[in-house]
Amino acid sequence: MPLARPPRAFLAAAALLLATMVGALAASPGRALAQSKGSIAGTITDASTGQPIRDATIAVRGRRNAESTDSAGRFLVGDLPPGTLIVQVRAVGFGSASRIVEVAAGQTAAMDVELASAQQLGEVVVEARQPRMSSRLRDFEERRKSGRGQYLTRDDLLKSNASTLTDVLRRLRGVQTTCQGGGCFVSFARSPIGCLPQYVVDGRPQPEFGPGTPLGDIYGVEVYSGSSETPAEFVGEGGCGTIVIWTRSAP
Repeated sequence: MPLARPPRAFLAAAALLLATMVGALAASPGRALAQSKGSIAGTITDASTGQPIRDATIAVRGRRNAESTDSAGRFLVGDLPPGTLIVQVRAVGFGSASRIVEVAAGQTAAMDVELASAQQLGEVVVEARQPRMSSRLRDFEERRKSGRGQYLTRDDLLKSNASTLTDVLRRLRGVQTTCQGGGCFVSFARSPIGCLPQYVVDGRPQPEFGPGTPLGDIYGVEVYSGSSETPAEFVGEGGCGTIVIWTRSAP
């Protein structure tokens, strides 16, 4: 006996059911993939005030892109693989914080973090120390305070705008300058004619080099018009006065 054919209505319904099943199967991989991912959401606040922190950075280790909090301190980091993740939180003016978060497939893990304000460094006071002065220059300064003789400091030499030592010395009390034969020399008004002062440079007599010492090399000058006011360490051939020169480069 021949089998009866199914009604056309039954065939149409079967075809529709088959098409629906095929469409569902085609779409299921995407849904399955989406459901296999998780996310992290929460807020970042100031630990001392409880206020939300805006523009805090939330970075998941192993993930290139980071997320930022909104004006309410909220954030959402999505498309995360399930498992144990390490999250780093940073914000300007605050210390950073790390959290370990368990992310489940298709779930959103909560993570609220309070950041402490960055520690303020105490005021740093920088003390400018005077360069250590050599003993010879300390002695110069001590004698200058005594009031015996006349003294020229480095500042005095710079302010004079003079080009030679002779030009500076001629401006001192009791000093006179005589120029002849293309050169000038210094003497003291109380000295006999032709009696010239001795020059001492860095503690040693220098009758020839002394008068021509470049101003740029000089730290200070001591001028004593006679032996009566000349300190004992410089008394020698200074019956007509003594001019002591200290240079900046000498030890």
